[in-house]
Amino acid sequence: MIKRTPYDVMIAGGGLSGLSAALFAAKAGKRTLLVTKGSGVLAIGGGTIDVLGYRSDGTPLTSPFDGFDSLSPRHPYAIVGAETVKKALSCFLEFCDEGGCPYLCNNEQNTRVVTALGTTKPSYLVPHTMSMHGVAEAANIFIAGVEGLKDFSPALAAQGLATRKGYIGKNIVPVILPSPFPLQRDLSTLDLARYLDTPEGILWLSKSLNKYIVRGVPGAVFVPAILGTAANNDVHNAIKDRTGHIVNEISSLPPAVTGLRLHALLLRLLKKYDVDLIEQSTITGAVVENGRCAALITTNNGQERRYEARSFIIATGGVLGEGFAIEPERAWEPIFNIDLPLNPSSPEWSLPEAYPACRQTPGTPRPSHGFALLGPDVDAKLRPLGKDGNPLCGNVFFIGKTLGGYDHAAEKSGNGVALSTALFAAMNA
Repeated sequence: MIKRTPYDVMIAGGGLSGLSAALFAAKAGKRTLLVTKGSGVLAIGGGTIDVLGYRSDGTPLTSPFDGFDSLSPRHPYAIVGAETVKKALSCFLEFCDEGGCPYLCNNEQNTRVVTALGTTKPSYLVPHTMSMHGVAEAANIFIAGVEGLKDFSPALAAQGLATRKGYIGKNIVPVILPSPFPLQRDLSTLDLARYLDTPEGILWLSKSLNKYIVRGVPGAVFVPAILGTAANNDVHNAIKDRTGHIVNEISSLPPAVTGLRLHALLLRLLKKYDVDLIEQSTITGAVVENGRCAALITTNNGQERRYEARSFIIATGGVLGEGFAIEPERAWEPIFNIDLPLNPSSPEWSLPEAYPACRQTPGTPRPSHGFALLGPDVDAKLRPLGKDGNPLCGNVFFIGKTLGGYDHAAEKSGNGVALSTALFAAMNA
């Protein structure tokens, strides 16, 4: 077995919570190692930071912080506290500005981002390409698709949006722009984003849009998430200069270019802050001695490697992220072999409906699938507890979707929990 020099902090997991924890720790001056099996869902996700969009009864929230008083004591926000959440969001904005890819905050209120299905989604921090600037005042809205682009229908988006609060009565026009390529195959948003990285791509989109919109005439313009792959403002600004309009990207179905941009930004910052990164590596176990974790073990190609650190942060994800091991009669966290309270044979594991009711009687919590709330019990420092109610290891912290007690999909809180628990753990590690 190969031994490595000890680190101050070792983080397991390459999603938003893991990458953020590594940045928070490294910026605080801690020698940091990040080990990832893959990029998690970050690289294919929407790239927005949803903090809390709905109360537990489904009531929409104007500000996410208005809903903190109704959270269960087990919710990660209730553990880390509102001030930690706000600090984490502020630090994230600073990182984005530092990396040249600013995110926007709407005065501590949620922004209703337009989706490809013609719905609106509450997000707290949004990429600069989703500012929704001028949309509320616009009488005319253009939603542009591209000939041959799969998975996006401007007509469907327009039809749905016309029924949404704030859009009823507006003139919503779906248009199809000509493809910049010979139509020999379907296009993806990534194909078009890569083309927009070039001067030719910017010229194509600008000319195509200018056939439908008039410089100086008020109106809002939406396109799929295709405004370049680079984590910067260049393409967005170039289209604005050539059309006279701020063009908003629509929150697209996965895989989304906006998530790729955020992933690239965070990787760039990891390098700047001298975080050691080991990719495509699977953590298979831990060495626990006298109530503390001494090392994590990785196994690749039959060779074990031991990585030592003073503290360890686990951000390997939950059920959907494969951070938990699932069998018909058992569910557990595999690194520390922690049994979880539910398994697929439990009656509470899932509900009959795939999507439980979005709105119940006001004040009555809506139901959630058991697996959506699944996670080990943790203490006030996010350390996992053993069967005796005490921390398994005094120097191990769980974050992000490895935690239970919240339904990130229903309440729209996933990336907010990722950031806030990452900062909390990094400061305690």
